[in-house]
Amino acid sequence: MSSRDVLEPLDHAQFLSSDPAPQAHERIMTYREALFESMHEALERHEEVVLLGQGVDDHKGTFGTTLGLAQKFG
Repeated sequence: MSSRDVLEPLDHAQFLSSDPAPQAHERIMTYREALFESMHEALERHEEVVLLGQGVDDHKGTFGTTLGLAQKFG
C-alpha cells in the first residue's frame, strides 16, 4: 500500500453548494446549540444514554452545551 492509497487529495468541490442559503426545512444554529439539542434529544429518547466528562454538570453554564440537562434528566 502506498501513501497515495491513503492520502488522496480531497475534492472540496463536492462539499460546496452553489446556493449556501439554508432551505426552508433547515435551521441555522450555533455549534453550542446543535450540541445541546442533540444531547437533549438523545437523553429524552433513550433511557440508556449517559453523558460523561468534565463539566457535564456545569451549573454556571460556562459553555452552555449541557446547561440544565443534569437537573432535567438526573
